[in-house]
Amino acid sequence: MEHKHILDQVYEYVGRFIYYPSEHARILHVAWIAHTHLVNSFNATPRLAILSPEKRSGKTRLLEITKLLVQNPVAMVSPSPASLYSLIEAEKIPPTFLIDEIGRLFERKEISDFLSIVEAGFQPGQTVRRVSLENGRTVEEYKTYAPILMAGIDNNRMQDTIEDRSVIVRMKRNVGPRLKYRPSKHAAEGLELRSKLAEWAKAVSDKSKEIEPIMPDELNDREQDKFEPLFVVGILADQSKPVTDVTADTDVTAIPGWLDKIRNAALALSNEDRETETENNSTILLRDAYKIFGEALDIKTSELLDGLHRIEESPWSTYNYGKPMDGRGLAKLLKPYRIAPTTIRFGTGTDKGYHRSDFEDAWKRYLGIPSKTSVTIVTMVTPVTLAPSSLRINVNGKDEILAL
Repeated sequence: MEHKHILDQVYEYVGRFIYYPSEHARILHVAWIAHTHLVNSFNATPRLAILSPEKRSGKTRLLEITKLLVQNPVAMVSPSPASLYSLIEAEKIPPTFLIDEIGRLFERKEISDFLSIVEAGFQPGQTVRRVSLENGRTVEEYKTYAPILMAGIDNNRMQDTIEDRSVIVRMKRNVGPRLKYRPSKHAAEGLELRSKLAEWAKAVSDKSKEIEPIMPDELNDREQDKFEPLFVVGILADQSKPVTDVTADTDVTAIPGWLDKIRNAALALSNEDRETETENNSTILLRDAYKIFGEALDIKTSELLDGLHRIEESPWSTYNYGKPMDGRGLAKLLKPYRIAPTTIRFGTGTDKGYHRSDFEDAWKRYLGIPSKTSVTIVTMVTPVTLAPSSLRINVNGKDEILAL
């Protein structure tokens, strides 16, 4: 009889009760569950964001099942930052926070403390400093490192800094056969799998600290950071596969290992995120400015603004609280790119405007648009063989005689 690896057992268990939007989501959910049992071995703990456009899309069921399987689960609804700080400090084993109704939390006016925990707690050793008034005015440091699952309606208010640190699973409503889960009947099996995961993690914890997986170049730096722990889980699973009873005709090499499945899932979900990613206003502005510039080397601020206001699909005609964007707002959005208006000569007069050359570095780095402005190299050569009224110069690699 074949003895399955614990990750395969968890994979089968969650699939019985959770309707996943894709196979890739199921793979990464299992890997994320396993990583919580090894969280102290990693240089990061990716956040898991379970989002959906509507209610009844399976988020609550996924939370119920996850709670049975992860290390030291703490389920919460719209928690206060103080409660999270306290639990991280108090627990000897890092808690795994399972936070429901995350959309409601993001609707609060002040969420900076929560964002600090999610962002700083992405990596071990990070702390957040807060002022305490209990024993006079003192500054206290709070630990923040802990796995976090966030579930809720996708209201487009999740900050980019959180999304960058999260494995995002976008749930869909199940239109197939209903997957029935009854705690009295199925919970014990999940708790038994949690114990097995803990035993496996304890057996491989020393190895996990030594593994440095080769990350795909297709993933950017932040994506590599957040997926690396899951890649380590895949490597450990493949290294600790149990011996199975197979026949000589069985092609075991045709069965993908956990590392391959996790790699493929990470690449697939990253591509989905890029396709659904909403551009911020700064990126939209760069793209629109490129269209308006055309082949021009310089443009008046008034002309650039007029062109922006005419683009119906962009926000510039109502950007300033229902009114069109003005020169001040334009300059503010461009300032982080080191692009600023200056006085430029246009024909016989001068006006405020922008140089194309100032945009080209930002266009290249953030839009992938190559530079068009060519730099003319002028090389002065001592005119020993020329008439006193002549000068030889080099223009784009060719010598020319310039009459003085």
